[in-house]
Amino acid sequence: MKFRNGGPVNRLLFYCVKLPGIYFLMVAGILFEFIIQLPFIIICSLENLFHTRTDSEEKITS
Repeated sequence: MKFRNGGPVNRLLFYCVKLPGIYFLMVAGILFEFIIQLPFIIICSLENLFHTRTDSEEKITS
């Protein structure tokens, strides 16, 4: 959105509206990604914690 003689208006629009919006979306994206991955991280760590080795797995790794 450009105005005909709006150098200061465009600068004000960018720094007061667009730039904070960009920063907010960056932080929100990181938080949403963490929220989506958190259950998988917990499940994998619990599975690794309670996983018992069977005889066949011990033979393969030995």
